[in-house]
Amino acid sequence: MEELPGDVLRSLLKESRLQGDPRKGMEVVYKLSTLEKPPLHFPFGKDAVNLVRAKTVALLADTEKYE
Repeated sequence: MEELPGDVLRSLLKESRLQGDPRKGMEVVYKLSTLEKPPLHFPFGKDAVNLVRAKTVALLADTEKYE
């Protein structure tokens, strides 16, 4: 049986420690909140940025197949 996304996230949070500087993260959140047009979504951390890039590449490849 395939795991649900919530189950995967829960197991990741149990097995890993969050990395990074929480103060730096909150500074970024504050700066984003002061922008005239803040982004709707924003990846925090190198791992999140890498996931977004990989997803974007896959989405573009799928789009090009059916253009």
